[in-house]
Amino acid sequence: MHHCWFNGKITEANATQININDLGLMRGYGLFDYFRTYNQNPFQWDWYWERYERSAKLLKIPNPITKAEAHEVVLSLIKMHGEGEVAIRFLLTGGYTFDSVTSAKPNLMIISESLHFSSPKDYETGIKVMSYEYVRDLPTIKSIDYKHYMILQSELKANSAADVLFHKNGEISELSRSNVFIVNGNKLITPDKNILEGITR
Repeated sequence: MHHCWFNGKITEANATQININDLGLMRGYGLFDYFRTYNQNPFQWDWYWERYERSAKLLKIPNPITKAEAHEVVLSLIKMHGEGEVAIRFLLTGGYTFDSVTSAKPNLMIISESLHFSSPKDYETGIKVMSYEYVRDLPTIKSIDYKHYMILQSELKANSAADVLFHKNGEISELSRSNVFIVNGNKLITPDKNILEGITR
């Protein structure tokens, strides 16, 4: 069973409710971050927290929780999950609005989720990707805005592609949910601009 901490209260994830005047719903004004556990400990917690906090500052959404408080919430959700590994998602929005544009108090959800794994075959043979000319708006922010990836779902399926590779002006940048690395001899090459800096990268 998965749970959600929402503005200070933990409930079952599927019972969590949010009002329709949330700016994340009305304007797409929000961010998220996502990490998993190993041995029931949050993986690279310090780095993920830094990225979450940086995204909040760049989007100018006040962060309503301290690092220490958030860590306690994460540990509580891991404990409530029970045995096995789990994923944790932070979801921060501009909060409820009275006029559809003005941001007041932000809404923060910290959610435990199931892990999803690629098949062993993907690691052995690789995956097919579809190229798409696009650079994400504000790429250094882990925004909830994934509209370009979502509208490409039918094309990805038609081409039997597992993901989309973004590029612009002859330069590749990233995939929809991961960074790109190229091995050239004894060199490891990765783009350094127009990307979200992944933790592995």
